[in-house]
Amino acid sequence: MHVTWIGVGRYLTSTELLWLSLVSKELHGHVATLVALLVKESPSLAFLTQWTDDPTSPQLQLPPSLMWLRCVELQYIKSLLVYATPLSSDSGECSPSSCVVLAKSFVLTCKKQCVKAEKLLKQGPKAYKSMARFPKSAVKVINALSPLIERDIADVSDSLTCVHSSLRPLSLSSGHGKRMTLPLSQWKKLFPYFPKPVYGLGLRAVECERCVVTAEEDADAINLQKTHRLLTHASTSTLLDLVHRKHHYPPALFSPEISTFYLVPLKWTKVWRAYTKSKHHLPPGPIVNGALLCARHKRPVVPTSVGLFLSGASTSLTHFAGSIPGHSITYERKKEYDMALCSNP
Repeated sequence: MHVTWIGVGRYLTSTELLWLSLVSKELHGHVATLVALLVKESPSLAFLTQWTDDPTSPQLQLPPSLMWLRCVELQYIKSLLVYATPLSSDSGECSPSSCVVLAKSFVLTCKKQCVKAEKLLKQGPKAYKSMARFPKSAVKVINALSPLIERDIADVSDSLTCVHSSLRPLSLSSGHGKRMTLPLSQWKKLFPYFPKPVYGLGLRAVECERCVVTAEEDADAINLQKTHRLLTHASTSTLLDLVHRKHHYPPALFSPEISTFYLVPLKWTKVWRAYTKSKHHLPPGPIVNGALLCARHKRPVVPTSVGLFLSGASTSLTHFAGSIPGHSITYERKKEYDMALCSNP
């Protein structure tokens, strides 16, 4: 019976052994025997047994021993996670018969914990010696080991699951929904440590069609709204030209046929364009002409280069947006200005 128990116990994880040790005194004794045997068989934990003949060495208690075994398990887990590869939208779909889909955050969290376990194993001999010489240092060692056995590595598939309890489409996943694939043969070895269904083993590794349809409907509704707003506020070719114009002045400014233009704050024009293109949700509101007035004389400010050009004293028109510090303006034809105001709610 005792031999059978040891044979079965070898397939249990450190967490399962800990729970069994708390069930009854009899099981606690069996677990202690099994843990001592596993510690002796592990080369990484040789430092725990090399001082057993020394009466001054610390007694090997069950919880710390299970914590050291957990470090060895994490080493093994890390060796399996090496086979995990990122899954991008360009790669082919994962075949459920060949691999499983895991959350990238789960893989990174596991690897981070595995690195910490390896560091503790390297420091193990020195830490165990200090426990013999300075019993108070044992508290530090146990505190360092505790998170490795108590912390639950979650998010195996949670961040990949949509509201319909299916695999969220990769095209609709943000940074939180990044995923990795792991060969099914490797995940079967990891399953005892993470006994949860994953996409590819227990869950269907097929992207949710309802999410795709909903996303397409939402995209169509947004595009329809953008088109409606553009047609409403840029219903003529003149306004459409004003929306897409890259200069601060209309081409007609160089033509002697039109003599009336308006000075409009550049900030208002930019907001109106952004609102018309659905890049901004709030309308521009009323035009504040105070931005175009001289603070001292309360009169409209016209850049010198523009004034000279319009009066005929100059034949060139330079970039006048920065001609007067603190004043950014744009020139609009009278017709464009009136239509823009009429289309603005």
